[in-house]
Amino acid sequence: TDGTLLASLGVHEHWNNANDKKYSRNLGTGHGIELIKLDGVTSVSEGDSHGQPADFFLSDNYPNPFNPSTTIDYRVSKRLTATLKIYNARGQQIRTLADGLHDPGDYKVRWNGRDNLGHEVPSGVYVYQIRAGSFSHARKMTLIR
Repeated sequence: TDGTLLASLGVHEHWNNANDKKYSRNLGTGHGIELIKLDGVTSVSEGDSHGQPADFFLSDNYPNPFNPSTTIDYRVSKRLTATLKIYNARGQQIRTLADGLHDPGDYKVRWNGRDNLGHEVPSGVYVYQIRAGSFSHARKMTLIR
């Protein structure tokens, strides 16, 4: 840098009292963001941010990163054809874990780090994607050998 001093961004929040969890506002200037403690919070889910129905679900795999295998949970809300596929970092499909008619319910699938031919795949980042009717969602996972 050229040594020019930068001005404050104006965010200087800190605890007044850690037991009561009360915050001050911008070091007493009265401006800025006011943070408060919320008790008895209830959340309501209306589906994911892409407008998909909440009764379809694709979980994060666990464990992640993984070696030698990982588990993926998903939910289908009505009887329909669903697929769960794994892709490598180049976008090539390497494994199909589920493909067929599903009754409504929760499903659990394990992936052993092998492709459709049974060969071990190398360490790396992989993407798994579910397609069920008009619902489609993908997540990343990491295999470490």
